[in-house]
Amino acid sequence: MHTGRAVVAALLVAIGARVGVAPAERCPQVSPQAAEAAIAEGVRWLADGQRSSGRYTYLRTDSGEDLGGYNVVRHGGVQLALEQAAARGSELAEETAERGRDWALGRLVPAGGGRALPELDGTARTGASALFARSLLERRAATGTEEHDDVLGDLGRFLRSQVDEVGGVSSVWDPTTQAPVPGAHDKFFTGQVLWALDGLADVGLDEGETDALERVGRYLPRRDELEDFFPPVSDHWGAYAYDGLGLDRLTAIQEAHARRVADLIGMQVRGESTRWKGGLVSVIRGGQASGSGVGTLGEGGSALLRLFGPDELPGMTERIRCNAGMLVERQADDGAWYHAGATRMDDQQHSISALIAALPVLDAGADAVGGGAESHSWLWLLAAVLVVANPFRPVRPARTVSVAMGAAATVLVVLSGPILDALDVSPASARAAAGAALALAALSTLAAPASSGTAGVVAASAALVALALGADDGGSALLVVAGATSLALLLPKALRSATAARLVCVGALLLAADLLIDGILGV
Repeated sequence: MHTGRAVVAALLVAIGARVGVAPAERCPQVSPQAAEAAIAEGVRWLADGQRSSGRYTYLRTDSGEDLGGYNVVRHGGVQLALEQAAARGSELAEETAERGRDWALGRLVPAGGGRALPELDGTARTGASALFARSLLERRAATGTEEHDDVLGDLGRFLRSQVDEVGGVSSVWDPTTQAPVPGAHDKFFTGQVLWALDGLADVGLDEGETDALERVGRYLPRRDELEDFFPPVSDHWGAYAYDGLGLDRLTAIQEAHARRVADLIGMQVRGESTRWKGGLVSVIRGGQASGSGVGTLGEGGSALLRLFGPDELPGMTERIRCNAGMLVERQADDGAWYHAGATRMDDQQHSISALIAALPVLDAGADAVGGGAESHSWLWLLAAVLVVANPFRPVRPARTVSVAMGAAATVLVVLSGPILDALDVSPASARAAAGAALALAALSTLAAPASSGTAGVVAASAALVALALGADDGGSALLVVAGATSLALLLPKALRSATAARLVCVGALLLAADLLIDGILGV
């Protein structure tokens, strides 16, 4: 065998896994105090840009140029974030929210048997009323005031009118027809309406509103399919709604949907943490997301962590810490979160809400990378023994080679935690890298079983699988290594054949796909 070719092939696999699948997850550690300071600065940006009418600065460049425009749905979202900050004792947030609330109250129009908060052109987008209702409910819960219960009742009646017979939410109410626009949907409004209607139950829902709440709740888990949203929505508003309902009120379908959203959020936080500025990774993985994009991940992840708890959602605590660290690090000196040289008011809204939600799990000395280990069944591990060792290859490797690979794999399993920590790689990302490498090893073996390059690919694949299984399965992974080594050393020659080896490679592809998908979608 040409040792040099094997070494080069192994290095290429390792470098490819590092750069393409599992680059470092750069998650700045952040203290609650640093997050509180970032929240205060974000609130100050909103307050400093608020007009005398109560509207906020919508879009501004990092040089201070006001680019104009407005979106009343986002006004409602900013109201919610400010009420959340006010509930924590921020006087500036309370004063700013009051002016924004008065502007919204002065614009309410009759719609759908109640009242709606319209856009500047007179059309009413359903999300504006839903988020404004949630902001009023936030204030009601924090202060005990029932000052706006009549407004909440009217908003509830409007939201009910936007829900069709199967639970779909029309995104727009048309003032010219005095009716919802058929077939108009927004991927976030369904979760917003569910969350708002559920909260309005504290004020009092009539029979029609209660029925609308139940219909929207049944619809939300199927929304992506019914409304043709692909890829699936990492729906932070749906997460808020599920958290409000609580586990005891969720159906099995809703709970499964909530877990899928958690997986999507975990994946996206891990992906965002690998988007560094500068270098090869920056070119491959693209630029960093906006403050609103990163903020929504923190909001949704925190809501689902509250819903399921850390034991049922392993890894989400670390993702929320990572998300908060990225937000604090990326905040500009003026308190805003800029993207491509500009910031929009919802960049501040979502970032503020995400940091508030993250406060209970922040600790400057705690891990922000890691977590999310998922142990495998014994049947899966037995399959891994056959796949990793592939003892049916016609040519038995030298005993010294088999023993050396077994010893190296043992070391990797035992030290998997510290190694992944040093590399800033979470167990989920390690699974994805192992799956990609294992698939490459299987394909290489099928194409060129006797090649030196294939031997190197197989060795690198085995090392990555050892790291992944060590992080996920601990002591059980040691048994996998022992079993794989024993088979490589002891399987009789009569049982070895090219056909059997190729069948094992097919099994390796199936196992690789499982590892890869589970790693990509893991929290």
